[in-house]
Amino acid sequence: LEAKGRDFQSLNTFMLLLVEILHHPSGRICTEQINLWGMLLRDPQISRTQILQPHVGEMTKCYMNQLVKIRWEDVENETFPQYKIMEASFDDDEDYDAWMADLRSKSSLLFKFIGNTAPATAAEVINERLKTGLANNGAGQPLNFLDPATNQLTQKSDAVMHFEAMTQPFENILSGVPPWTMDDSSTAPKEQQRVESIRKRTRAALAEMAQNLVSWNPDYLWLRFRRAALLDTLKYYWKYEPSTLLQGVDTLIRYIGLPDQWGDPTGSSGGAAGSDDNMSGHTVSLKKKSGVALVSIAKRVPQHLVPWINELSNATSNLLSSPGLIPMNQMHLFEFLSCVASAVDDPTARAGFIATVLSNPLETIASAEVQQQIGSPGALLEMFGITKVGENPQNATNGEYVRKVTQDYFRLFTALNRLLSVGKRCNEAARKRGVGGIGGVHGIQGSNPNHFADEGPVSIQELAINDPFAPLWPQLLPTLITLTKSVLSIWRPEHQALLLRNPLQRYALAISDDEAYSSKNHDKGGVFGEGGTAGSVVSGADRRDANLVPKWSGWFNELRNTCFQLFGLLATGRVLFAPEISDMYPALVSAMTDLDNLKAMEHRQFTQYLKHVCELLLVSCPATLYPTHLAPILAPVLEHVRYRLDYTWSPILGKAPSGTQLTRASSDFTSALSSNNSSQAAELAAKGGDEWFSWYYSHGGLFVGDLDRVTADSAVEKNRVDLSRVFSDVLQVAMALKGDWALVLATRAKEETAMKRNDPS
Repeated sequence: LEAKGRDFQSLNTFMLLLVEILHHPSGRICTEQINLWGMLLRDPQISRTQILQPHVGEMTKCYMNQLVKIRWEDVENETFPQYKIMEASFDDDEDYDAWMADLRSKSSLLFKFIGNTAPATAAEVINERLKTGLANNGAGQPLNFLDPATNQLTQKSDAVMHFEAMTQPFENILSGVPPWTMDDSSTAPKEQQRVESIRKRTRAALAEMAQNLVSWNPDYLWLRFRRAALLDTLKYYWKYEPSTLLQGVDTLIRYIGLPDQWGDPTGSSGGAAGSDDNMSGHTVSLKKKSGVALVSIAKRVPQHLVPWINELSNATSNLLSSPGLIPMNQMHLFEFLSCVASAVDDPTARAGFIATVLSNPLETIASAEVQQQIGSPGALLEMFGITKVGENPQNATNGEYVRKVTQDYFRLFTALNRLLSVGKRCNEAARKRGVGGIGGVHGIQGSNPNHFADEGPVSIQELAINDPFAPLWPQLLPTLITLTKSVLSIWRPEHQALLLRNPLQRYALAISDDEAYSSKNHDKGGVFGEGGTAGSVVSGADRRDANLVPKWSGWFNELRNTCFQLFGLLATGRVLFAPEISDMYPALVSAMTDLDNLKAMEHRQFTQYLKHVCELLLVSCPATLYPTHLAPILAPVLEHVRYRLDYTWSPILGKAPSGTQLTRASSDFTSALSSNNSSQAAELAAKGGDEWFSWYYSHGGLFVGDLDRVTADSAVEKNRVDLSRVFSDVLQVAMALKGDWALVLATRAKEETAMKRNDPS
């Protein structure tokens, strides 16, 4: 341990041998040592010494080399230099891919340990790796595996694959670098030697790396994608040294606004197209990656972006008004601005900035046209094009009409989703401020030892001190209540009776292809990949087509879940209990507890309601407001749960639900409703009452369209189990057996036990 003597020399020789073995071209041999190196780096007695220091750099390089993927066709074609070793190491491409996934999973923690234990060496290694990569592949050389139509690099090009392999180790190492190496105010561990030397080496290497990365300006789309991913990793460095931060952010904003460089609608990789039908999937991927990186950076270092908040606001405003912006990037830009705004110190300025950022979404949902479109179930069916498709089936595929309906929907959904996204960011930031997240409250407990000083109604003005989104709720809430009532009402039996009779309108009630996919055991590839469920609910059509019918199910899911999450945000932000909205509370209770709407929800919808509304209301409601704010919602919901569970499980248990008699075989009750028997279901829905609901709940209320029987049965079983599991979760949260309160109580119990034992740990 003192790094000297005969025993140390023997150990050092052994370590040199280990590192030498790591140079073997077979990844199988390399990965056999991962656990050993992780254990050594994690051991405080060893990591404090100089035993590992001579070997860490070379070991890091070896593992980074293994992360560069191999094109398996090169092995099969015998063009890879060590193809015989690869064939001996792996059975086929699937075996190799599985090994690579395992290597990346295991090496994540290893790289983080390396960054923490040997920060200077790790920083120098990744700096050299980037410099070598820029010299050898920065311009796309050797320009192989080009797309024949565009002459662009593809994901199989050597340059792209080399930069792809850098992202994970850079992220892990930079996240592991200890604060004392970058921040003089952080104290280094007492046993740490050569502190100033380590600080100087680490800062010099990372400064050079950051400068090289922000200065690199590749022309090829997939190199820009890899650059965006690498810029995201610098957020850990920019936390301490933001001199190049603005250049990196400017790059990502420019990438979001880039025109399409590819030109085909979907891209040869089969990626989903953007909002523009002529935008390639490759360009959409770059824009999404840039947006995700932008938000990730803003969440990590918002305080360093505040000085440029006006310039950033102008730049994003210009992007938001540009025609080529995909919907996902709109969300990214709003999240980015809300993260930066959360770091503004002045509460009034912070709230004013958020109000300005969200002025357009608020104006959209308050417009007379939108209010008319969401004012009733019939109006919502009209907006979705369901009414006109019922009148004339050709409207479902009429290009002009499909575009109009799609634009109307996305105008509403995008506005709501922007509000939800920014509201969540503001709520997260608010929880990190003040006492208990409530501004102006300085006491810990009042006269009642079981009640905290901030329990009870807190005004929006007080809440806005920490949460700049709070003042916007009086504008948003009336629309949210109206929309929720309209969406939920569509599933009432009288509406289902009409929709199920029509061969196209009935698919508005169906599950989506994505929900069908999540209900079955499946391989990788996704909904649209091999073995996916795209086009299985609406036979031969999926949501990517210029056809309204397969889009409806996803649209309803998005709207409903967004409404539920907004109600949950209203509770967690404490605005639900503010005096300023007391006049709206009866309407809110009416919308959320309408018995007809509660009964009409499918299991998949009701579980979301329990999870996003009821559970959050339970943990957020002050104890003093249980009678006035919790009971009016929770009492009817719990009574309905008993009713729903009774009808759900009785056929499985082979007995009639309370007050009914089973007149069909159990299998008839529990089979999902499909297109084949939707007409008979429409007749039953027209009757309503317990006969309808006993059958409706027994299969979870699912209408699966043209889905195959096996997948449909899996979907029914999944929804039945999910209902019971989520309700159980809510009960456990209510009794502090699960969730944040359970953790608080467990921590308190541990502290009390330690105090009794006089154990300060």
